[in-house]
Amino acid sequence: MATVRIEDHLPRERWAEADAFLARHYRPGYVLRRRELFEWQFREPERAEASSVLCAYAGEQLVGILGCIVADLAWGDATRPVRGMWAANWMVAPEHRHGTGWLLIRRAQELYPVLLGQRANRANQQVTAQLGFRFFDDLPRFV
Repeated sequence: MATVRIEDHLPRERWAEADAFLARHYRPGYVLRRRELFEWQFREPERAEASSVLCAYAGEQLVGILGCIVADLAWGDATRPVRGMWAANWMVAPEHRHGTGWLLIRRAQELYPVLLGQRANRANQQVTAQLGFRFFDDLPRFV
């Protein structure tokens, strides 16, 4: 297996690769294959040329993604927001599922002090439990 490298952003000029990856690994007609919606969901106000998606590459082939919906969170002290991320669309090609998902989520931990997500499947839970994640049945939130 080729060495996998993680990139912190998906350059917009590589959209065709992301679309092809989504087409291969999600159901037909998957809504985030609409470029406008993808770029809106993973927008990066500080980097107009990129989307906030961590990408795993084996050579030049995109083999994994982890979407980052970045937001200021009231975590602990509601008067002192923390920059965190909501994980979305964490997907790794089946032939790269022995370590690549771990690399993606580990990089997210390096970038953000708080990571949130919902409905982790059994495979996700195994990886995230190794990295110290906690699972809550209920997480209060306010907007």
